[in-house]
Amino acid sequence: MSRNVALITVNPTLDIFFEEENFSFSEKIFTKHSCIAAGGTAVNVARGLQRLKRSFKLYIIIGGEIGELVKRQLIKERIPFCFSENKEETRLAAIWMGGSKKKMFVTPTPKIKFAAIRKFICEHYSEIANHDLVLIGGSVPEESSECIISDLLRPLINQRVKVIVDSRGLFAQRAYIEVPYVIRYNWNLQDAQKVKQCLQLACDLHRKGTSLVIYNTNKYSYSIYDSHIWRYPNFTQFTKRIYGRGDAFLAGLISRLLDEYSFGEAVRFAIACGASFTRDFPLGEISRELIPKYLLKIQYDVKQRIM
Repeated sequence: MSRNVALITVNPTLDIFFEEENFSFSEKIFTKHSCIAAGGTAVNVARGLQRLKRSFKLYIIIGGEIGELVKRQLIKERIPFCFSENKEETRLAAIWMGGSKKKMFVTPTPKIKFAAIRKFICEHYSEIANHDLVLIGGSVPEESSECIISDLLRPLINQRVKVIVDSRGLFAQRAYIEVPYVIRYNWNLQDAQKVKQCLQLACDLHRKGTSLVIYNTNKYSYSIYDSHIWRYPNFTQFTKRIYGRGDAFLAGLISRLLDEYSFGEAVRFAIACGASFTRDFPLGEISRELIPKYLLKIQYDVKQRIM
């Protein structure tokens, strides 16, 4: 029987891609509207898993006319999904590319009422809990954090469901306390001393019971498991940094965890998938042909026991 993963985001986006045609500081920036796609961490991970031919289902909350466009794009890409409706419009994300420069502009997170969150959990919880892995990813509105933790995350963990948390802000801080199976620790600090501090905090999460904690910097992927820190080269050592590689990384990690590979092999494959994301848009898509080339280059170079 095929093993599968549930991918959850309560705050997806409709991504719009623009390519610059002409630029002047004294005139307008003229761009060519290229294409649109559904977006958000769990959606992008779904796209990566689709390329890796893995079994998954996406669970989202969407609203308004933008939400309808998100639904159409998911159907167009043949991404299996379930949704609950919110009264507020779904977010927009505009990705602008001019030469080698890229910028992303994202509209504010819509308010999601407790009733919409509880309806979403009530409708989909039993199905979500039957998956081998569950990813809760992307931006979570602060006012929804406690509800998602108490009604979704904690019950899943209490049922011994393997939960992966990939988020930031208040939700991530609260979610870590519940001791999920895997955490991608997102704290983007590059100063050497601050990286050391963040790495220590990531180690603390492992000590408290999380099986695998991953902390990525611009250069390295630090993976904490089996009471050790393992330092791997990050995909940025092989390729340029662009939007989408982080979600491709996560898709690769989930793919290997579904097959019950060791954490070391799962992390190596995740880095190779991040490096193998070759498109500017849509985000998260992986070139399977490139993965073997990068896998040969990825080995840990430091192993340090944590006390």
